Amino acid sequence: QGLQNLAHRGAIDADAVTGDGAGVLTQIPYELLEDFLDQQGEPIPHRKDLGVGMIFLPRKDESAREKGRQIIEQSIRDEGLNFIAWRDVPVDPDCLGKNAEQTRPFLSQVLIRKGDGMDADFYERALFLAMRASMRVASEHNVPDFYIVSFSHRTITYKGLLNAPQVSRFFTDLRSDRYLTAFAIFHQRFATNTLPDWTKAQPYRMLAHNGEINTIRGNRNLMRAREYSNNHGVWGDRYKDLSPMIQPNMSDSTSLDNTLQLLGVGGRTCFHGVSMMIPSAWENDPLLPEDVRAFARRWLLDLIGVAAGGVRTDLSRII
Repeated sequence: QGLQNLAHRGAIDADAVTGDGAGVLTQIPYELLEDFLDQQGEPIPHRKDLGVGMIFLPRKDESAREKGRQIIEQSIRDEGLNFIAWRDVPVDPDCLGKNAEQTRPFLSQVLIRKGDGMDADFYERALFLAMRASMRVASEHNVPDFYIVSFSHRTITYKGLLNAPQVSRFFTDLRSDRYLTAFAIFHQRFATNTLPDWTKAQPYRMLAHNGEINTIRGNRNLMRAREYSNNHGVWGDRYKDLSPMIQPNMSDSTSLDNTLQLLGVGGRTCFHGVSMMIPSAWENDPLLPEDVRAFARRWLLDLIGVAAGGVRTDLSRII
């Protein structure tokens, strides 16, 4: 209902039905997925051990679709995780406009069980690395219409080239009384400066963002520079597998979400990550607490260091 109240924020295509993108980001609907596993005769893992990937796959090319699934399954196993099953996402395409239907991907969920000895944060990082590896290999093999919407043991995203009222009509899961969540992040409006398609619909993996970012080119360049950093943090020798940190050919909101997800999976809170990416206007605010000023100054120095090839620079010589 909240999403439908945002209908005025979206646009409609020339077919008078296709929206410019809408969806919801929620907790994993354990009750719904446990029912599915029970029907399939699969053992039901502990809820903290269950991970879910929401995947766009080729709809019209079955061999390419199977190739995409094989890539994901292999990436899951390579990270020490356990593949459980594939679940085809039930949808009602009759509500779609012509343009949305013509470009509609095949929607599937991959269910995953945690590897032995993993704590929650390590598990989320393993899922993140499996997602990155799948995207990279699928690109190398030119698998068409391959896109990972979400891949987590904490959250899941349902989205598409829809308008707000179509979301619950298209995704029948969302009408189930077994779909329970403590929160929902929702949005209608694809990210600015791009043409709308299924992948660019919102929300993303961690946020919904209305654009537009005026410094997007500089921000992306700085993230590319970080791919060559010598400070690998929790990632250790897996740091190289984070590249590319920013998905190419996507929207400014996608880049923002890529960065926030990387910071979050790397151990920072969401509030910490957002504060790093969107710091306060601290330079000329005498009322700002000194600890907040120091926080913003520190991250600016880090940005300057990356831009200068890792060499720290005296802040007074820059401002």
